[in-house]
Amino acid sequence: MILGTSVAVGVVLILLMLFVPVDERVMASGVVRSERDSYLYAPLEGLVSSVPVTEGMNVRKGESVMELDATEYRDRHKRVEAAIEKSREDLAFQQARLERTVKLPLPQEFWHMQEEMAITRERVLQAESEMRRAAGLHEKGLMSLQDLERATLAKDLSKAEEAKLVEKGRIVEEGLESSILKEASAEIQAARAALKALEVDREIAASAVERCTIRSPGDGVVTYLMTRRPGTRVQPGDDLVHVSHGPGTRVDISAGQNQYHRLAVGQRVLMRSNSFDALRHGYIEGKVLRLAVEPRSDPPEGIPLTGEPVFRVVASVDKTPQELVIGSTVEAKIIIRRAPLWKLLLPNPG
Repeated sequence: MILGTSVAVGVVLILLMLFVPVDERVMASGVVRSERDSYLYAPLEGLVSSVPVTEGMNVRKGESVMELDATEYRDRHKRVEAAIEKSREDLAFQQARLERTVKLPLPQEFWHMQEEMAITRERVLQAESEMRRAAGLHEKGLMSLQDLERATLAKDLSKAEEAKLVEKGRIVEEGLESSILKEASAEIQAARAALKALEVDREIAASAVERCTIRSPGDGVVTYLMTRRPGTRVQPGDDLVHVSHGPGTRVDISAGQNQYHRLAVGQRVLMRSNSFDALRHGYIEGKVLRLAVEPRSDPPEGIPLTGEPVFRVVASVDKTPQELVIGSTVEAKIIIRRAPLWKLLLPNPG
C-alpha cells in the first residue's frame, strides 16, 4: 500500500512537471509613486530657515514646502533700492542741466571772449575817429597824405581784427556749444545705463529672495524631505523635497543587474503591498511600462542598499484592492513567462 501510494505521488508529480504551467518570475522591491512627481532642488546656497511641511502632508500649488534664509538677499535688495534712488536723482540732474544748456548754451568760458570783443570794438571806434580827424586836417593842409593813409590803414586793420574776432567767436561758440550738448547727452546716457544696471541687480536680488521659498509646483503629497531641521546648509542643486501629484498609479521597481536582460515592456507584474495584508485583501496587478537604459547606484528610499547597481523598472498599477500609499514599498513579481515546471528546472540549452 505504501509502495502504491508512493508510485501514485510520483506519477502526480511527473504529470505536474509535464503539463501544469507555472510562472517564471523575477522578484524585486519597489516604491509606490504617482504618475507625475516633482523633484525640488536647492536653487542657491544657503541655510534652511524653516520646514513648514512633513512627509505625507497634502500641499496645494504654490504652497511653501521649505524656506531658505533670505536675509543676505533682502539686504542686497535694500542697498540696490537706495542706489536706484540716487541714480534717478543723478539722471534728473543731468536732464535739467541739458535743458539749461539748450536754452543758454554759452557758459562762463565765453565771457572773456565777449570782453575782448568789446575792447576790439572800442579800438575800431577810436581808429575811425582818428581817421576822420586826419582827413579833416589833411583838407586844411595841416597833415600830409602819408599820415592820412597811415590813419586809414589803422582803421582798416582794426576793422579786420574785429571781423576776425567775430568769426572766431562764431566758430568757437558753435563748436563748444555742440561739444557741451554732446557731453551732456553722453552723461545722460551713462546715467540711464547705470540706472538700468541697478534695476537689473534689483530684479536679481528680488528673484533670489523669492527663490529662497521652495514652493510646490502643484497639488500633491510630500513624499521626501532632505532635512527637517532649520540651520542645515544646502548647496545649489541639492535634492530637497519630492512631491507626488495624484494617486499612486506607478511603482518604481529596482531590478538587479543579473535579472535585467530577462525583463521586457508589457510583462505582467504582481505586487504585494507592505501597507496592507495581501492574503486578506489581494494582490496589486500591473505591467511593465518602461525599463531604464542605465543602472543607478542609489536605489529609491525604502529599498535596501545592496552595493550593486540596480535598474529602474516602471510598472503601472492597473488594479489594486486598496488605495496605495504614496511612498510605501511593495514586493513585486515580474512574470517572465508561463511554462511547464520541467522546462524551468532544466538548463536552457540556448
